[in-house]
Formats: sequence, structure tokens, C-alpha cells
Amino acid sequence: MKLYIQDEDVLLDYSDVNFEDVKDQARSDYYAFIRSCSCGWEPTLKPKVKRFAYGPSAALTPYGNLAQKRMLLGNCYVTAIYFNTIEVTCEVKKLLDKIEEQCHKLRDEEIAKENARKAAEEWKEKCKYGCGNCAYKRRWGDDKICTASGDILSEHTVPKSYVGMFYPCNLEAFPTENCPFNVNKEQEVV
Repeated sequence: MKLYIQDEDVLLDYSDVNFEDVKDQARSDYYAFIRSCSCGWEPTLKPKVKRFAYGPSAALTPYGNLAQKRMLLGNCYVTAIYFNTIEVTCEVKKLLDKIEEQCHKLRDEEIAKENARKAAEEWKEKCKYGCGNCAYKRRWGDDKICTASGDILSEHTVPKSYVGMFYPCNLEAFPTENCPFNVNKEQEVV
């Protein structure tokens, strides 16, 4: 048996397996390999050749789909290495490495998008409800200042609720345009 790549498809050639001989080791390895792999194998037009089948899920992100494909193909690769009767070409390992690299790239992009979304949400909250417990907010005499930007913060009345008590008039400091959490201002290039 042989696990190889042809036209971007992972193929399993089992033409040397004798299915009539019950005591054939290759036959039992073939069935054990197919059972051990948690992926699907589709028949091809070639006799005794199956193709690795993976259909992306609409519920997963592009990273999730690629990571699932990497996991299934990696499982097939490790299982094929385990059996001595299955020959694995080096192109399969190269494909796994390529998918791994793509996974890291997609994951980094997803993390960057998530961080940008969280920063925009945090800025929106600060603009709506004030600075709150910001680490950069300090009292300076009667005023509150931002230690990151050095600006004096304007104070407005915001309703708040503390431990079940509602306070309709609560003075809260609001951020300025120079706030480090402002996602709308252009970042300085260092």
C-alpha cells in the first residue's frame, strides 16, 4: 500500500492487497488503517485507489476548517507510519507542513481581528460610560488627568449602579482624543 499525493489530492493505493486471502497481513493492515483514520475515503476512477475526503464545514471559520483538515490528515499520516505495510511519500509530510504554516498564518489573522474588535468595543464603552477604573486615570487636585496622554479629563454626569443601589448623578471622567485606547486616531509610527 502507498499513501501519496497526486494533483493536490492525498491518495491511498491498495492495489497490492489480496482481499481473498484472509491471512494476508496487508489486508488486515488495510482494514485497520481505514478504521483508525477518522476521515473519509472516496473511491476514484482508478481501481483500488481511494482519495482523502474532507468537506469544509460552514459552521467553522477558515482557520477551523484548515485546522480540522490538518488534524485528520495528520492522523492518517501517523497511522500510516505505524503500519509497516504502508509506504508514505515525503510529499505527504510536505503538505502537512504547508497546511501547518497556513494554519499559523490564519490563526494570527483571526487573533489580530479579535484584538481589534475588542479594542473598538472598549473605546466605545469608554466614550459612552466614561473612563471608569482605567489604570491611567489619576486625581490631580480637583481635576482628573490621564497619565498616558497628559490631558485633563472632562467630567460628565453618568447614571451608575453599585451593589443594587442606583445613583442617577455620578460624576465620571471621559477620555479625550489623545487617549491610548482611542482606535480612531492614527497610530504614530516609531
